Amino acid sequence: MLLQVVQSLQDRDLQATLEQGLSATSPNDQENGLEDVDIALLFRPLSVLIEAVEYRQLFRDHNLHIWALQLCRRMVQRANIKSPLNPIAADHQYQCLSSARTALHLSIVADADLMYSAGDCRALWKCTRVGINHGKRRREDFTWLLDFIVHHRDTKDHLAVGDALQAMSTVGEVEWPENLMQVYYSSICAAMGPDIPARTRHSGMAALHAVRRKVASDDLTPSMMVNLSLALFSTAALSIDPPVDDQPSNALPLSESARSLGRDLCYIQVIFALQQARKWDEYLVNDGHLERCAGLAATLENENRSGHTRVLSQLDAGHLALYLAAILAREQHHTTFSTDAAGISTPMNTNKLCWKLIRKAWAYASSQRLDEGVQRVVPILVQHTLRHVKGGQQNVSRSMEAAVSKVLAALRSISSVDADDDQVNELTELLGLGEKVESTTKLYIES
Repeated sequence: MLLQVVQSLQDRDLQATLEQGLSATSPNDQENGLEDVDIALLFRPLSVLIEAVEYRQLFRDHNLHIWALQLCRRMVQRANIKSPLNPIAADHQYQCLSSARTALHLSIVADADLMYSAGDCRALWKCTRVGINHGKRRREDFTWLLDFIVHHRDTKDHLAVGDALQAMSTVGEVEWPENLMQVYYSSICAAMGPDIPARTRHSGMAALHAVRRKVASDDLTPSMMVNLSLALFSTAALSIDPPVDDQPSNALPLSESARSLGRDLCYIQVIFALQQARKWDEYLVNDGHLERCAGLAATLENENRSGHTRVLSQLDAGHLALYLAAILAREQHHTTFSTDAAGISTPMNTNKLCWKLIRKAWAYASSQRLDEGVQRVVPILVQHTLRHVKGGQQNVSRSMEAAVSKVLAALRSISSVDADDDQVNELTELLGLGEKVESTTKLYIES
């Protein structure tokens, strides 16, 4: 039957049919006479079509992911799951929740990165590319999705919880009352539990990434901090299966770092945010997070570029190095790191490793616009670069001088950046970059 539906769509010119159907069922059009539940019957055949990349772009052009998410919201609100379940209305509630669940999954797939097939775990990590300057969401905007999460958490529908948390990961930071935030944190923690499917655990980490700065600043109970820390560590250590993609059979396999890039970037950005709050220090040290970050750095540095695997690009490696440098340089004098990401004990010259990370970090920062995320890291980078250079143990290459000059000029042109002017000036003078930084700063301001 499903094949007949797909065939009929293709026979009647798929694009024209979908354009007509999507415009007729626009979420803003309440006069079309179509019931939400009837519309939801279309979702199962659409879910099959959308697995194909060539159709996904068409659906995205028509904002199908937004339409499906809005339909999910209406279905959740219609189910009224916040009230005690009514046996008389149980069938209606079940039908609404089933439609909501299908609509949410369709929204997730429709919004997935076109680079990946719908089942590729690399599509989970869109959260690391979501713009930071999205502003605070009104607290009522997504509380319905929290209701959905809590209901399916209690009924142990892990896949539905995973879809909901993945949706929340792209929303960004929400501003809810404290009691709702605590419920949300506990739901994220439960989703990363050891007996939960890996995809749901990774969705939990992605959702945690979206609220990482709130987690760092909010008053969490010690037990919640312990549970979140341990759940985060175990989830970050899950193995990432090689993707089944459309690469030719003779294509090189992805290296370990390339396979887990999105997950690792998500993880270290969470650790960086938590590290800015001193109350998290003991958990980051005692639960192994800093040692794991050192292991990621060692794996990144020792990645085999022999041509037997597809490794990280210099840009991606620099993105990882930016955060790893800020995390590890701060702790260098307090902790001895000697374990790689796979848990294998190896001798490590932490001073040398941190300097290599710092060099890569400056190169990456100089190639990017200084968005809010990079702005938070650069002042820490300035501090630790200054410490290494003043010690006289490290030499600064011309390419690094150029990168530092460009970033410091951009930094000075941004008035909102919380950087230590004395340290910025000292590093500028120490590297003999005074005139170069001044002239480049003027160009940034004029542009």
